[in-house]
Amino acid sequence: MAVRNLTDEERAQLIPFAKQWMYKSIDPTPPDWAAWEAGVKRVYELCDTPWPGVVVKVPHPKRLAEVTAAITGAEARAIYYEQLGGQSWHNWLASLAFARDVMQLPDREKEWEILAAYEAACSAGWWYPHPDFVVVTERPTATHIERIGPDGPGSHQLHRADGPAIEWDGADPWGLYFWHGANVPQWVIMDPSVERIREEPNVEVRRAAIERVGWEEFATQANLSLVDECDDPGNPGQTVKLYDVPRDTWGMDVKILVVTNGSLERTGTRRRYGLAVPDNFVKALDAVAWTAGESPEEYSQTLRRT
Repeated sequence: MAVRNLTDEERAQLIPFAKQWMYKSIDPTPPDWAAWEAGVKRVYELCDTPWPGVVVKVPHPKRLAEVTAAITGAEARAIYYEQLGGQSWHNWLASLAFARDVMQLPDREKEWEILAAYEAACSAGWWYPHPDFVVVTERPTATHIERIGPDGPGSHQLHRADGPAIEWDGADPWGLYFWHGANVPQWVIMDPSVERIREEPNVEVRRAAIERVGWEEFATQANLSLVDECDDPGNPGQTVKLYDVPRDTWGMDVKILVVTNGSLERTGTRRRYGLAVPDNFVKALDAVAWTAGESPEEYSQTLRRT
């Protein structure tokens, strides 16, 4: 492919073009099976591989992994990361499409022919090619995202507080659960509890589950001892609370400082969250100043915590 610098006009189209492809990746429209099969056949042809003629349609990626693992002997978890194509894998396609459609670069080595084949193959959900068969899924029936920034890279992330962020309905429903961009087990969203939080070895999953419950509610349910609280000098109108945490709850000797984000969420609320701080703190002001890398005297002069 030819390489050159972007013009100002082309650069101005980067974000709108990326946004268009982002929404393609979460399109809940039912699959166009004819377009999908034509595209996948062409992919096989371009790879000099005979079309196997055997298509196994499954309702969602979990079944895809199970079916493929049963046939190939591979671990089901590995199937998600090896040789998958489909609707949700658009980074490479979007980059090529921008070069073709906006930059109008010449086709040097069948890039646009390959791109057209893969675009058609995105007419269904994830698919797994094999010399003897192809397994393919339905498209998700719904995808839930939240905006976390302006249009551009990192503008949105997967999130849903009351169900799967990516869901497949039907006779065999399934979903993937996300909390503010973090993939979490189902229980974190649907049935979080102090007992499960204590037993969870992954710190990030544990933190997401506590946020799902709410830090103040978790402190009550887990019988955390309030060590100290004070007004937050760096966040006027808000308080900080320092809790003693049993070792079996956090897995190490720490205290938890519960603070309020200085910036408003897009819902107009302020997020309360917890920070692990060294166990030797006994004053909330000392702990919150430490998180800012300042002395208590310096932090008291802070205009606003973010």
